[in-house]
Amino acid sequence: MPVNSKMPLYKNIDATGLACPLPLLKLKQALHSMGAGEQVVLKASDANSLTDIKRFCEISGHSFEIIRQENQLFEFLIQKKNS
Repeated sequence: MPVNSKMPLYKNIDATGLACPLPLLKLKQALHSMGAGEQVVLKASDANSLTDIKRFCEISGHSFEIIRQENQLFEFLIQKKNS
């Protein structure tokens, strides 16, 4: 399911400077309190977060999109799966 860029964001998570698995743990905490279809932007600077978060979303069924990737800064848009 593609991410719907017209939906309002639930929240922004700034995990820059944190080593994995902390960005993923912050994402999991946010998703736990979100409703189905809500979106979150996660900013991370650990290169491992790209593979960790992408794989987590694939396994969990959440939509995942890279919205920015510059040097060592990543921004991901994640939409929580519908129940």
